[in-house]
Amino acid sequence: MIDTGIWPESKSFKDEGLGPAPTGWKGACEIGRRFDSSSCNGKIIGARYFFKGYKSENPSPINETLEYKSPRENDGHGTHTASTVAGAAVSGISYFGFANGTARGMAPQARLATYKACWEDGSYDTDTVAAMEQAVADGVDIISISIGSPDTPFTDDNRAIAAFGAIEKGVFFCASAGNSGPYPSTLGNLAPWITTVGASSIDRDFPAFVVLGNREMYKGTSTYSRLDDTTLQRSLPLVYVSTNASTSCCVPGSLDPNLVKDKIVQRITNPNTLPAISVSLTTGEKIKAYIKSTGNNVTAAMNLKGLTVVGKETTAPIVASFSSRGPSESYPQILKPDMIAPGLNVLAAYAGELPYSILSGTSMSCSHASGMAALIKDIHPTWNPASIKSALMTSSYSTDNSEQPIKDSNTMKEADPFPLGAGHVDPNAAVDPGLVYDMVPQDYITFLCSLNYTEQQISLLTKESVSCPNFSLEAGDLNYPSFSVVMKSGSNSVQVKRRTVTYVGTGADVVYQVSVKNPSGVTIIVEPQTLKFGKHLETASYTVKFEGTVGSSGETASFG
Repeated sequence: MIDTGIWPESKSFKDEGLGPAPTGWKGACEIGRRFDSSSCNGKIIGARYFFKGYKSENPSPINETLEYKSPRENDGHGTHTASTVAGAAVSGISYFGFANGTARGMAPQARLATYKACWEDGSYDTDTVAAMEQAVADGVDIISISIGSPDTPFTDDNRAIAAFGAIEKGVFFCASAGNSGPYPSTLGNLAPWITTVGASSIDRDFPAFVVLGNREMYKGTSTYSRLDDTTLQRSLPLVYVSTNASTSCCVPGSLDPNLVKDKIVQRITNPNTLPAISVSLTTGEKIKAYIKSTGNNVTAAMNLKGLTVVGKETTAPIVASFSSRGPSESYPQILKPDMIAPGLNVLAAYAGELPYSILSGTSMSCSHASGMAALIKDIHPTWNPASIKSALMTSSYSTDNSEQPIKDSNTMKEADPFPLGAGHVDPNAAVDPGLVYDMVPQDYITFLCSLNYTEQQISLLTKESVSCPNFSLEAGDLNYPSFSVVMKSGSNSVQVKRRTVTYVGTGADVVYQVSVKNPSGVTIIVEPQTLKFGKHLETASYTVKFEGTVGSSGETASFG
């Protein structure tokens, strides 16, 4: 886990029945403020911290009255993500009565190594890259990093370079898509060797309602528990607070007490401990329109129920509004995110006096996928990162708990591949995917050659000299488990892509039959239509022809 550190006393990190660290583990438990050798155990087998990048970018030293110069965190984020990946089962857990039950990570028997590279003032490439390289040297199987990355050339992306070094050593690398949705082309961690995860909801909800002065009512969610607060029983003036468009955070000074006292304010993110309701972006825009159209005399009331609703009463999964979306402006030939996983209102361990908390973000969805990767690695220890990623993608599903296509919470219409990726992860199906799309590091080098990177540029990534093939290539020819096809503007467009699959099942004479659902305006032809496998690890290839006409402005058609 490369994050903000860890709170080792959490019950989620108990090591009952785990024993000593695995043979060959080279990690260490570094000592620092409020973190000694006893902070590690059979669950937390490694803990390090990195601050040289922080130190070089900040003239003042780390303020040790506010944060710990050690693997211990004060933020809570790192503990939350770590326990989501591999937390032990802890019964009787809730967030002030919400989501009561047993807290358990995706891979509760997995060991954890935490690398603190994120501080109060942010994360710096020098520290995160150093943490990534140290994790590989220590002998981890999975790296999970809940930090975004810009849409930049891979050779300028230090984390993508370090991630390539990880997969060369057989380490699966999982990262967040980002929280800049619902706008298109907002995601990061675009390299095809990185598993990039968007966020979805789960079938658990905390319903609450906003009632406007015009009697319109909108549903949202709230985990505010002080329902005896008399202020909440009446209508109050409603005001809109300016926000930073890139982060949806309040502009400094906009919460002037003289302006917001005894009023309902729109909008603050992650309002878990506040008397507040979270609504979708679409709902928020409707509330803002009400404020603007009515003038100064606008009111609202909050109907906070204090309920936890579980099951089919709540349609799930739905793509979270904040989840970053594709397509990539720089690399539209690769469909990102790769998949979605639970990232909305996730209950997991926290830090300090708040032992468990509910958080939302692609940090949480990345952690779920990382835990699933650990389960796959345990069952299939010889699989490389590409095979694990393929298993997660091809076993994913695209329908919700009402057997309808997964919706995008921004529009409440069927989600297209740009927020959805290949689909929603399914841990049970992923351990036995039947077929995998295998790749080795050389395949990614060939992919970079197809993007017209020079051999010198690619050597910056590989840290050794490379040679590009002397035949024509296209970026979409990478043996990726999904397709993203860029159609030419204003003309008939035909593109043919080739893929090779490896049979990882155990049965003999197994036949796979293709099923195609043509998108609007595009015809897909797969040849051959059946693939037959006689033995384990046998390979077979097929081609997919995309035929279509698109508008004069051009479109990108993507198919998972």
